[in-house]
Amino acid sequence: MIPKSHIRVQSIDEKAIAKLAESILSAGLLVRIIVRPVSNGRYELVDGERRLHAFESLYEKEGRKWIGIPAIVEEMMPKEAVRRQVVINENRQDLTPFEKAKGYKLAWDTGYFKSDEFVNTLTEYHKRH
Repeated sequence: MIPKSHIRVQSIDEKAIAKLAESILSAGLLVRIIVRPVSNGRYELVDGERRLHAFESLYEKEGRKWIGIPAIVEEMMPKEAVRRQVVINENRQDLTPFEKAKGYKLAWDTGYFKSDEFVNTLTEYHKRH
């Protein structure tokens, strides 16, 4: 799997990852990660970075070989992956302003931020919150 090449979380709260891993251990992975196929049988993470870290930590803790994580595979263009990541990150409360700004810059660089649809998406989000 290829990590998110678009918007990566800079700071991972290890305590929160450990708590999420405990939850996954007791209840299972309730929400699958989302990936998109990129090339040669490889996938790029679109949503679920913390779930991925928590799942990996369970294997490391038990000394088991990593075999994978249940995922939803969706065909999407890179521009759509960026849009989803920015919108998902708007709902996160633990991202720093710098991390959100990086997402906006990436959306700008890919041309998506210039579209009315993207601006409307952010405007609607901020009206609701």
